[in-house]
Amino acid sequence: MTAGGALSLDFAVVGNAGEFGPADEAELRSLARSILKSEGASGEWSIVVALISDDELQALHLQFMGIDEPTDIMTFPYGEATPGGDLAISVDHVITRATEWGNSPAQEFQFLVAHGVLHLLGWQDTSPEQRTAMLEQQERLVRAWREGERR
Repeated sequence: MTAGGALSLDFAVVGNAGEFGPADEAELRSLARSILKSEGASGEWSIVVALISDDELQALHLQFMGIDEPTDIMTFPYGEATPGGDLAISVDHVITRATEWGNSPAQEFQFLVAHGVLHLLGWQDTSPEQRTAMLEQQERLVRAWREGERR
């Protein structure tokens, strides 16, 4: 993952976005690639986005984090030898947040994919300061991509 080298991205979305139909895989791939490039990533990356239910993600949250509460996204890095990882996103959470915040489901998927990619790049959000910095960065990166950095 050295800065400045070539970047390739194998990207897939599995699962279904419920009543809103399938997530736009090409759009989410473009966003992920833009974030990786903006953050100076290089090498052969692989990212799989799994769209699952609240109940399924809560079970993973309990299994891997010991927290028996719903969440919006969990990130499972592959390890240092293989850049990338799996992003498990709750479709139920996406739909609820989109309704509450007046966004489209597509915008919520974009925001969560950006969050997951930043985690794969090493960003943490365990402290309030880290969370604030990470959310500001993901908002900046998504906004830049939406404003024309789509590749």
